[in-house]
Amino acid sequence: MDDNSIDSLVMFHRQRIASLLKRQEQQRRAQHFLSSVSMSANTTTISPLSASEAFFTIPELVLTVLKFLYMEDLPQACLVCRLWSALAQPLLWRHDIRLESDSQIQAFAASVTICGAWVQSLDFRTRSNEEDIPFSHIDLTNILPHTPQLRWIDVRDRTMDEHPLMVLAPCSQLESIAFTQCEDHVLDLGADGNRDIFSVWPQLKHLSISGTDWERQSAAAALLEKALVDTKSLHLETINLDTFPTWSPLTVHHLVRTNADYLRHLDLVNCRFILHDFFEEALVAAAQLESFGLHKCPHATRRLLQLAQTHPRLKRLSLTDWVHFPTDVMTQVARACPLLESLELDNCGDTVIAARQFLAHCPHLRTLILFPLDGPNVMNLFLGEPWVCKGIEKFRIKRIDYQPSAFTSTEARDGAIKAMWRQLAAQTHMRSLLLQFTLPKYGAMVLHPDGDSARKSQHKKVRILHDDGLYQLGALKRLKELGVIRYCVWEFADVEWMARSFPCMKRFWYHRDEVPVPQSSWLRTHRPEIWLGPSEVLSSSQRTWRT
Repeated sequence: MDDNSIDSLVMFHRQRIASLLKRQEQQRRAQHFLSSVSMSANTTTISPLSASEAFFTIPELVLTVLKFLYMEDLPQACLVCRLWSALAQPLLWRHDIRLESDSQIQAFAASVTICGAWVQSLDFRTRSNEEDIPFSHIDLTNILPHTPQLRWIDVRDRTMDEHPLMVLAPCSQLESIAFTQCEDHVLDLGADGNRDIFSVWPQLKHLSISGTDWERQSAAAALLEKALVDTKSLHLETINLDTFPTWSPLTVHHLVRTNADYLRHLDLVNCRFILHDFFEEALVAAAQLESFGLHKCPHATRRLLQLAQTHPRLKRLSLTDWVHFPTDVMTQVARACPLLESLELDNCGDTVIAARQFLAHCPHLRTLILFPLDGPNVMNLFLGEPWVCKGIEKFRIKRIDYQPSAFTSTEARDGAIKAMWRQLAAQTHMRSLLLQFTLPKYGAMVLHPDGDSARKSQHKKVRILHDDGLYQLGALKRLKELGVIRYCVWEFADVEWMARSFPCMKRFWYHRDEVPVPQSSWLRTHRPEIWLGPSEVLSSSQRTWRT
């Protein structure tokens, strides 16, 4: 929008507000006249509009205000008046709609004729951490015809009567597709095998494909690989391939090379192939690359350094199963990524050493996810110099393997705990914090200073928590998600402190053995807006695929 258009829009709203205020003045004069001639008390008068009321009756301005609200606040906005309800409902349905269970899918299908015209995103993926859970069947024939504005859809972990790409073919407006390639999903490429299935989505920008077969290359996966190699219709900004160890490196190379002018996010999870020189050349050609995720590959550390040096705008880095991190190489990688905002190290060796390098050289770091860590390594992560980055918003350690015998002394153990809370409490921009411990029996007592004995009194335990534990996190006033699992038993004093200290809290993860029913019931009663989720819903395999 140019300056002339903005000036015209401003002038239009000024004229509307002036008109409303002029009407208000006329109503005020009419009311004054009626009162001066001593009309009857039964005469009905129209109360004048104040300036604020006039402002909130302009649909364009109300819509601008509603767009700044969070999704959980939109239902309350619908109750203000009819105008607000008419403007807020499309925004409410436009957000990500998650349909995990069959009952949720059936309820949505029953109402899709009413709200389907507003829906832009549908997520059918289940949120379970059970690896052997069978894929559930889904039928989209009664849903997709009523969603003309649908842009993003995720049908991973779902089976269909046809291949997911065939089912979604009528939705030519899709911009993002995520699906699972099952063994019985056979893609129809036509009689001659030269059909370009991806040509039906001219606006497709994000593609995420999850595989299921680790042992052998199935015929269905081979057809999909052929379709990706032969297509000339893709202009992807995001490519996410998960669990395709048997695919040829040429397939990935072709995808990267043909989309090099558009590619910004590339994730290759559990894709165990060798990084050849031609693949590295394709990555160098992707000058706009901002996000990169890679499974451990031979000689990948050297290539990772070259990737970081050729892509200084890299903002997200995700590494999986990297056994060894040379300290000097990781230091160079961290220095080569000054704009890095997100770092994820999953099941990597020397995780703490690598993380410390990024914490020391990446001042813009916003997201840090580590998995797993052991006790002494946690001490090395938090002890020492304060972190350079002060704006971390999301911090997660998915498993902290604490073994009391690993510490040389009680003082070392206590110092590690105090340093951990001190470093975390300094991140005042924190919005999501998850610490998932793995402790022996009575581990919570082991972690608290002077709390080795399970016979400590309740008053003593609360005092210890207040001095050296969770209570230091009270400085994180922006915290919306909190999970401290397998660390301590939450008493009424702890739960009450959390409810009072975090006014913006929306999600709380807990272990069933640590938050008894009375405490959880009290929290549901006094803070009903907080979603309580048991730790079982957390899965180490869940990954963000759409930015």
